[in-house]
Formats: sequence, structure tokens, C-alpha cells
Amino acid sequence: MFFLFFEFIVNSIILCTAVFLIYYIQTRPSFIYNLSHRYLKTGSIGLLLFGIVFFKLKNPSYYLYGIVICFIIIHYCYGFHVVSLRTRTVIITPSLYDKKKVMVHLSVFSKSLDKEIYKDLLVVLDELKEAGVTIVVLIFPLFIRHKKLRSTLFFQYKLERENIILESDTISCHKKPWLFFLLMFKKYILKTPNLKLVPLTNWYQYTLFLPHNNISNNYC
Repeated sequence: MFFLFFEFIVNSIILCTAVFLIYYIQTRPSFIYNLSHRYLKTGSIGLLLFGIVFFKLKNPSYYLYGIVICFIIIHYCYGFHVVSLRTRTVIITPSLYDKKKVMVHLSVFSKSLDKEIYKDLLVVLDELKEAGVTIVVLIFPLFIRHKKLRSTLFFQYKLERENIILESDTISCHKKPWLFFLLMFKKYILKTPNLKLVPLTNWYQYTLFLPHNNISNNYC
């Protein structure tokens, strides 16, 4: 009886430790200069999950292994972000296919677009340029209000001074389904005031082309 209790305690401690490590790895921020951490984070979480399934579950089925593999693939594709060293108003998602391309989102989805946000974006662009990034994609549903594009003259003026080329276009929501469902949840379920006049179907996308930084080390 004592050995069964002891085994239960040990297994519980090991399981709790593994879960804590997964949580710690996922929530620990990666910074812009660590854009390659996608492999480390996904690999570490994957090994921990396979360890739990293989060592702690009796006769795990192939379906369970399949679920773990699917989770790892989804995490690799969509679960990795980096943040700036100097501001936390935006988060950055590196491209899966182009190491010089990233997508930038607001860290608080419903935060109002004001001059402070644009100033923070300029700070982040400087960091990205130092990291060797040359293409930055901005997709903020809040760019549009009453089906019209918000004024971004201040932002465009600052970009021109930094020799950053800006291209703009509309984008359909079906290209970003996760963002669409998140917007719908916050707009209709949570009734977020800032999203009341934001359309669900069509958003605006800015693509910024940063000048090359010859002294950067790219993705360290």
C-alpha cells in the first residue's frame, strides 16, 4: 500500500513538473533577436508531450500519438510569437517560409489606434531592421472604421523619413480565419466598444518594405 501511494505521489510530481515546464516554455517571451526560437519551443514542448504519453500512460493508442503530432504541427505554425525589447503593445509572428518577413499584430486586440501605437510601431520597425527583416505585414481590423480607412498620415510621414516603402490593400477575412473568429467573439460576445464599428468581412493590410541593414546578423 505504501509503495502504491509513493508511486502515485512520484508520478503526480513528474506530471505536474512536465505541465509546468510546458507552460513556462510557452509563456516565456522570445524577443526579436531570437526569431529562430520557434524550433526550440516547439521541439521542447513536443518532447515533453511525447514523454508524458509514452512513459506515464499505459498502452497509449496511435490516435493519441496522432493528436500530439497534430498539436505540435499547429503550435509550430501558429503558436510562436516574439516581442520587442522596448515596447509590448505589439507582437510579431515570423513567417514560416521567409526568414526576412514578419507579421505584426496588436498585443491587445481591441486597443485603439493612436499616435502612441504608431510610435511604438516605428520602434519595433527599427528593431526588425536590425534583425535583418525586410518585409513587415500589418493587418489591423481597426484600420477601418465605418467601412472607411482611418487616416494614417502621421504614420506615413514617419515611414517616408525612414526610407520605408508602404503598400496597402484590402484583405478578405477568409485568409485569416483565426483572426476573424477572434474579432467576432470580441465584437458580438464580449461587446468590446472599440470594435463596434469595425467590419468583420474586409480589413486593410499594410506591407512595409524596410531598407536593408548591411550590418545585421539576420536571424541569430
